[in-house]
Formats: sequence, structure tokens, C-alpha cells
Amino acid sequence: MDEKETIDKNQEELIARNGFVHFVLAHGYVLFFFAIILGVILDVFIKIEIFQSLICSKIGTVMIFLGSCLIYWAQRASKTAAKTSPENPTEKSFEHGPYKYFRNPTYLGLLIMTIGLGLVIHSFFAVVLAVTSHLFIKYIFVKKEERLLEVKYGHLYNNYKKKVKSWI
Repeated sequence: MDEKETIDKNQEELIARNGFVHFVLAHGYVLFFFAIILGVILDVFIKIEIFQSLICSKIGTVMIFLGSCLIYWAQRASKTAAKTSPENPTEKSFEHGPYKYFRNPTYLGLLIMTIGLGLVIHSFFAVVLAVTSHLFIKYIFVKKEERLLEVKYGHLYNNYKKKVKSWI
């Protein structure tokens, strides 16, 4: 490893240890928010009446509820994990609540919730932009977040990644 790679690795480790992962997460949340806002604005100017039925509103309401529950469950599990093993994490440290089943439950919950909101407000563009935001998050933010977690937790996180699929 040359000097530049060593410096980059040290900077990555410092960033990972100082909570930059949460900074990356916040960008994903904001992206979903802007997807809904931009979707509504586009729907004002370009009318595409696909989700106008009452059944879409009911499905959307259920999706908002389920997405919110998943986000709440994930946040509670994160808080519990942080309390139980803050200094000496183990492989089980990553497997609390919905994190036993998929690695990014908050993003999945946000996707479900924003699509549901798009259905409730009958916004074709909000649904399309929620899916687009999700793809952007998956290929940009999640990759960066997982790289930081690999730097911070090393083989513990890599073993967790092998056991638990992403789902998003």
C-alpha cells in the first residue's frame, strides 16, 4: 500500500468512527422528501391520471402505515443495539429487529411509505420519483454507507453482509 492509499484509508476510518454514516443516511431521507415535493409539482403541470381510484388511496394508506411501522421498528432496534454493545460490537450487534432480515429497513420503509403517499395523493410523478430516488440511494448512498461500516467494523460487518441480504 502506498502513502496515498494509507492516508485515504486513515481518513475513511476517521470519518466512519465520527458518525459520518448518519450524515449519509440523512441525504437519503431528504432525497425521498424532495421526490414527493417534486412529484406533486410535476403533477400540477402535467396531468397523468393513473392512480385516481379509491382502491389506490386505500392501498397507499396501508403502505404509509406499514412503511412507518418498519421505520419505527428499525429506529428502535438501532437504539437498542447502540445501548447493548456500543464499545465491543459482535456479529449479533447488527441483527436487532428488522436488521435480522434485511440490511436497510429504514430505506425500505421510506420507499414503501413514499410510494404509499404518492398513491394517496394520486401523484404519478411522486411514485415514479420515489422509485427513482430509491435507485439513486441504493447505488450511491447505500454503497457509501456500507463502505464506511466496513471500515468501522471490519470483518464483523462483512460477515453480517454475507448473512443478511439488502432487499433494496
